[in-house]
Amino acid sequence: MDSFAISIDCCPDMVQRLFTIVKENPVSELTINTVKMSKVEQALKAANETRALRIGSGILNEVAGLFKEQFAGRKAVVVADVTTYRVAGERVEKELRNANIELLPSFIFTDSDLYAEYSYVDRLVESLKVHDAIPVAVGSGTINDLTKLASHLVGRRYMCVATAASMDGYTAFGASITANGAKQTFSCPAPQAVLADIEIIKKAPKPMTASGYADLFAKVTAGADWILADWTWKILMKRHGRLCRMDCMMRFRILKVRWPETKKRCHNLLKD
Repeated sequence: MDSFAISIDCCPDMVQRLFTIVKENPVSELTINTVKMSKVEQALKAANETRALRIGSGILNEVAGLFKEQFAGRKAVVVADVTTYRVAGERVEKELRNANIELLPSFIFTDSDLYAEYSYVDRLVESLKVHDAIPVAVGSGTINDLTKLASHLVGRRYMCVATAASMDGYTAFGASITANGAKQTFSCPAPQAVLADIEIIKKAPKPMTASGYADLFAKVTAGADWILADWTWKILMKRHGRLCRMDCMMRFRILKVRWPETKKRCHNLLKD
């Protein structure tokens, strides 16, 4: 199996180069430069949570072997939505079953408007509480984040099978979940194992792949934004201390109260 890591040089013309690549090459024909597995292994050794990562073309049949390697003797339960179950979840079930891994009935979100919202986390948590199986999240951002937080809340690790290159959070710490009307990041560990079959990922809808590129673009400035925010906060706290803290808390409470109305106005503006 050829494993690889994707790297992007942070230089001024990076965005233009990426747009040129996307424009001139369909996703199914993109060429990915490969690096030696030792680089991936070094990264995994340095990671605190993700212990195994497999990326390659036509490797979905390795899902059972990866599960046994990381969760020997444990039961499995597939977590997916209607689409991701059809795209890969059913095949994942078959591979696990053929490898004599005890498999519980899949947890499938059937909601047409499914998104990463806390009520869906609660539903998954209630299901996971009645057994001790290891969740195998089959999907992209929404399914991964819902499973990540739900697994953490029941004190369990999980595995992820990626279905789209729509974001960069597969192995990220924390889950981005909407709670009380606002998007929040909840602390929870990354998956213990991740498998990404390029043959499946390249067939994802183009808007999802475009979203993944947008996530990459955002990282160019996000790092600087985080550093600047941290630096600014420390200066404000040093100079104004308790007064600054109280002001921030007051503004947050006002935002929380006004958020439903603000969200509705933004939605109407976008429709117009």
